[in-house]
Amino acid sequence: MSHTHVLHRSLRQTPPVAVRGQGVWVYDSTGRAYLDGSGGAAVSCLGHNHPDIQAAMHAQIDALSYAHTSFFTTEVAERLADRLVADAPAGISHAYFVSGGSEAVEAALKMARQYFVEIGQPERRHIVARRQSYHGNTLGALAVGGNAWRRAQFAPLLIEVEHVSPCYAYRDQRDGESAEQYGERLAQELEQTFERLGPGTVMAFVAEPVVGATAGAVTAVPGYFRRMREVCDRHGVLLIADEVMCGMGRTGTLYAIEQEGVTPDLITIAKGLGGGYQPIGAVMAQRRIVEAMQQGSGFFQHGHTYLGHAVACAASLAVQDVIRRDGLLARVREQGAGLRERLERALGGHPQVGDIRGRGLFMGIELVQDRATRQTFDPALSLHARVKREAMARGLMVYPMGGTIDGRQGDHVLLAPPLHHHGRRTGPIDRTPGRRHRRRHRADARLSAAPAGAAGGIRCAPPPALRGYVTIRTGRSAARGMRQPPAKTGNLTGKNPKRSLHDHVRQTPLGPSQWLVARRGGPGHGIAVRGAGSCRRSTEVRQYRHGRRHRRLLCRRRRHLPSRQQGSFHPRHPLLGRIDRRFGLQRQHHQGWRAGPGRRAVRRRLQRL
Repeated sequence: MSHTHVLHRSLRQTPPVAVRGQGVWVYDSTGRAYLDGSGGAAVSCLGHNHPDIQAAMHAQIDALSYAHTSFFTTEVAERLADRLVADAPAGISHAYFVSGGSEAVEAALKMARQYFVEIGQPERRHIVARRQSYHGNTLGALAVGGNAWRRAQFAPLLIEVEHVSPCYAYRDQRDGESAEQYGERLAQELEQTFERLGPGTVMAFVAEPVVGATAGAVTAVPGYFRRMREVCDRHGVLLIADEVMCGMGRTGTLYAIEQEGVTPDLITIAKGLGGGYQPIGAVMAQRRIVEAMQQGSGFFQHGHTYLGHAVACAASLAVQDVIRRDGLLARVREQGAGLRERLERALGGHPQVGDIRGRGLFMGIELVQDRATRQTFDPALSLHARVKREAMARGLMVYPMGGTIDGRQGDHVLLAPPLHHHGRRTGPIDRTPGRRHRRRHRADARLSAAPAGAAGGIRCAPPPALRGYVTIRTGRSAARGMRQPPAKTGNLTGKNPKRSLHDHVRQTPLGPSQWLVARRGGPGHGIAVRGAGSCRRSTEVRQYRHGRRHRRLLCRRRRHLPSRQQGSFHPRHPLLGRIDRRFGLQRQHHQGWRAGPGRRAVRRRLQRL
């Protein structure tokens, strides 16, 4: 066993240590960069380190970080509920906020049960779900799920749930059977199940509009959910749409069920609701369900400590703002069509690719041993695990799973990239990064991997773009170790380009989320000092530009290290030596930067670049 006190998912190996993320990239502690092609588990819908989401979280933390829902509501929770209800299917009137997808499913099941108790039908207790579905890992949600492998060892603890066939056309649609006939056959199976369990005893039918992790982005045939809705209505059964993985814009509409033309009674959402910035889920409820509880007992008999967490709601509201402001739903539909086309072109003819399916930016690739017969690989091969290892080795994160067919047989790969490319350093999902691309990001990630006290280590590379420039102007007082306030925003222009560079730019302490760029104008000269923002307070990136030649130097501030260890550069730039002694800046203890010897030599060296 490795030397860790964290109980990881796998007890036989420790996963890489992620140290930072930027846009569609995740960097680990060894210097590797990974293209996030799955958003974790379809979570990071806006990528990593999105400035708008972080700003909203910081603002909420400054105002109020937590308020228990038995005492207070919060403004952000009210605004988030208003936004989600306004965009929800007809009749949805309320949102109940929890901490994740499993909690949302548990809350939905209890809400369905309490609804029938409130209206005088306590005999309704049966739940019907579908095989090869996934609804969470808590006991109630696990019981509703249809993955036999996940359920096996916990079966004695699970409540009784009836499971029917999924809408899985690639495997279950018969030869010569049309999509309409296939959907009708499944509707008859559901109705027969309701009748077998007893009239008036079934309370809910639970289904994913697009099946996620267990089967790999399986969409229903046209008209399937309309038939399911009709069967539920005839028997007075609630329809619960589980959109924890496929909802919140992932398939091209905010709610995935919108594209099926039906209105469910309850909708569970999570994952993309918070985009990975905060853990949050929700149950969206029809008005008649809420009114029944309001006119009956007057409360929903359920609750957790972190219901409606203020910071989580602020992050989620910011995610919704970005989706609406940037028009991401239309972009998902456009990019999803392009992604599917590229996957078909690259893998459609592969003998081991049986099916490419999905909707929007939620795609699945089913792997088979024989394409003609759809024969699966031997489960002992653990092909999905091998695919994950190989993809990670190539710098690509995908979400493979095994047991696609019955919990044991079958392998598939799930793709769920961010809804938009956040930043310039992005690459297509349908191919792994090239050698130059991997090398560049490995070098950038290596900066973030260095230990805090290691000589020559660098905490973090800069993000791909900065929104503005703030100039820091210094004069002779810098030589005496005195601090001066920043000058006006803009570029330093009109200065003599032959003057010493340190007279115009100096180091200034940065806040935990503040970016500092000081740039000097003039023909053939420029200096940019970039603070590392939210990554690390102790990081800076200095870029020296002279004419058409560019040289980027990266150093780390070391307040408490000996002077001989301060200011080490990235090893790719050894000619310029240490910034303290070569550039003419030395650190005075707790007094900022002051002038030092060697600036003329460094200026001549810069001119020769």
